[in-house]
Amino acid sequence: MDAHFFSVEQSKIENNSFKLSKSESSHFIKSLRGKKNDIIWLLNGKGIAYKARVEDLDSDFVCGKIISQTKNFGENKFKINLAISLLKGKRMEMIVEKATEFGVVNLFPLAMNRSIRKKINHSRFQNIIISSAKQCGRSFFPVLHKVSTFNKWIEMYKDEENVVCHMSSDYSIKETIKLNIKNLNIIIGPEGDFSQEELILMDSYNFKKINLGNRRLRAESAAMSAMLKICQILE
Repeated sequence: MDAHFFSVEQSKIENNSFKLSKSESSHFIKSLRGKKNDIIWLLNGKGIAYKARVEDLDSDFVCGKIISQTKNFGENKFKINLAISLLKGKRMEMIVEKATEFGVVNLFPLAMNRSIRKKINHSRFQNIIISSAKQCGRSFFPVLHKVSTFNKWIEMYKDEENVVCHMSSDYSIKETIKLNIKNLNIIIGPEGDFSQEELILMDSYNFKKINLGNRRLRAESAAMSAMLKICQILE
């Protein structure tokens, strides 16, 4: 059986034994047609992956033994966070999925002056995070924060390392990002761009602006481009 990843609650791992939830058990039995003695990987969402062997299964639950555990399995050696304006349609769901794949630790959905969307389905987005983490084999599930206004977010994180993706900048990511950075916030605006008020506010705190290229990108494309390039530099 190929390597397959399952989410598991930490409370369901005890004395080197595990028990999958009913939904994860059903996926193992019905979708993957798993069997006894199969080796699987369990992700606790807090940064630990468990290698395990299935020893018992019925129509409802899968149980077994833990073979070993690995901390920070599938994680970056640095911490990147994404603060992004709420996007309309399926684009926000795509960002949640891709941010998980790129190793984002904190995901901050923001209501900006020109944001069209004002709220998210938190439960649905959380399921997307878990599904994406399982697909890519990541032991930490990004923290999905509640929707905040941009002004409130800046007040909380203004003293951290912040980079703003904006075409007005003359500086590339490579020129701006320091190789020894361990914690970085990437800020992406809405489809209609940051408002002048927001740009002035970020300038007042000396947020670094970076240019992603000579073409104007959609917000979701800008986010993915920034995450990819920053990960490549910091790795």
